[in-house]
Amino acid sequence: MRYILTIAAMIASVYAADFTQMSTENMMSMRGSVPTEQQADFRKEMQKRMQSMSPEERQKYSGNSNNVMMKNKGKGMGQGQGMMNQGQGMMKNKGKDMNKGQGMMNQGQGMMNQGQGMMNQGQGMMNQGQGMMNQGMMSQGQQMMKQGQHMMNQGQGMMNQGQGMMNQGQHMMNQGQGMMMNKGKGMNQGQGMMKNKGKGMNQGQGMMMNQGKGMMNKPAK
Repeated sequence: MRYILTIAAMIASVYAADFTQMSTENMMSMRGSVPTEQQADFRKEMQKRMQSMSPEERQKYSGNSNNVMMKNKGKGMGQGQGMMNQGQGMMKNKGKDMNKGQGMMNQGQGMMNQGQGMMNQGQGMMNQGQGMMNQGMMSQGQQMMKQGQHMMNQGQGMMNQGQGMMNQGQHMMNQGQGMMMNKGKGMNQGQGMMKNKGKGMNQGQGMMMNQGKGMMNKPAK
């Protein structure tokens, strides 16, 4: 077991980064991506170089590091803004679907009203036919009743179509409301990301300013 651990340690030492051979620019670009097992060596070499720099060089590299942090945090804010824009677009589109659904419901209600009117007319014709039959006009009364029954059937069919259209419109409205609620959550998440990333930028700026001041006040060895 010890032999295996020794071999693993030797392999790790072979592939470990030699920060003493790197340029300061390369080391600055590695900030935030250094493996955990190499962070101590990285920090030690960075502190050594910062202590040997002039105040102008310290300010230069501190500013570059700050810019990298601001760039990364700015990407997070861009993602949050993208989520907000997507949520707004989806809410706008689903709002149109809700309007279409409302329009279909209105049309369906209109068809049901027309169908009800036709049924009322058919019922009136049947009543007239019954009156004609009572007066002895059997053939004419029967014909009138048939016409009345036909009109009532047409009215019932129109009412059924209207009900189906209203159901479709209600379904579209429900979908639109559900999507608006979900995308509203996405907008809130986007706003939260922008807020949190903004805090991260402020924290990053404050950390870099404090680090820069500490390095400038520390005498070079």
